[in-house]
Amino acid sequence: MSQPKIAILILGYDSSSQLRSSLESVFNQTYRRFKVFFIDNHSKDNSLLFVKKQFPRCSVIANKENYGYAKGNNIGLKRVFEDDFDACVILNPDILLKPTALSELVKTHIKLATKNPRLGLIQPVILLNDERSRLNTAGNTIQILGYGYCKEYRHMYRLSSIDKPIASVSGSAMYIPKEYFREIGGFDDDFFMYNEDQQLSWLGLMRGYTHFLCSRSIAYHSYSFNKGAGKMYHTEKNRAQMLLTDYSLKTLVILSPLLIMNEFFICGYYLINGWIMLKIKAYAYILVHLPNILDKRKLIQAKKIVQDKDYMKLFDIKLHFAGINSRIITKLINPIFSGYFHLIKKLL
Repeated sequence: MSQPKIAILILGYDSSSQLRSSLESVFNQTYRRFKVFFIDNHSKDNSLLFVKKQFPRCSVIANKENYGYAKGNNIGLKRVFEDDFDACVILNPDILLKPTALSELVKTHIKLATKNPRLGLIQPVILLNDERSRLNTAGNTIQILGYGYCKEYRHMYRLSSIDKPIASVSGSAMYIPKEYFREIGGFDDDFFMYNEDQQLSWLGLMRGYTHFLCSRSIAYHSYSFNKGAGKMYHTEKNRAQMLLTDYSLKTLVILSPLLIMNEFFICGYYLINGWIMLKIKAYAYILVHLPNILDKRKLIQAKKIVQDKDYMKLFDIKLHFAGINSRIITKLINPIFSGYFHLIKKLL
């Protein structure tokens, strides 16, 4: 493969304070065959004007409203792959790239594509920007009940030259080969924000793709664990959608005791923290949109070529939420989950 032509998408919503540093790191890349697209989700802080004036080399896409992460990025993905780019890198506006980051992603793409005909998504090692010796994520985890979270969050970073298979990539910095987009598509517009990177990864696993961590590509993320109302609502409605569309009926039945038990736990957690109306709102969303969700399920299940039990080997059984340290989880919930999964794994 010759040097691929790369599109870099940065989606922003009232992100003007972060854009200078992010874009400067992008234009400082040692790899030069790329084009930057800034997608503005109808910001009110003059982000679009700032980019046009300060970074005229950027192509800009002005969305007419705030479409969220999923649809906002999909607009850019459709455009760049129609323009015949070989791959696309999606970045959050609070991501900074090490100068060799893009070059290393491209090298990994070229190397792995020769060995893996079903090469999926690739992500760099993402370090915490304010603690650059610690990880934000070295690939995201998918837990068997649909939760997704940063793998090895806050672990000390150790340099490695080995590209590792991972279950899911982080949407804050991800590399999408053209072939993957053509077969799997983009994000689910209905997710709006949160978990859409997990769903895009999960769909690939069901179609026989393998996702990788590029261990030599480094990005820095201004990340802080968020438990805001918007996140609590969207993560729960989107987790439920993934469970309903991605697992086979057999898997859902086998996991149903854990799923029911988990709903009691999560409702209790939301009640204690004053978020119970958000959980009820998530349930209401699923009920209202159930016909659409079931239509998606038919399409997804029809295209599945890898059985649940095979790709679930990459999933975690225990819960390890970043930013949440709970003895109830470690001493009660996780032992129950582990014990039950040990009993039923042969049935999957």
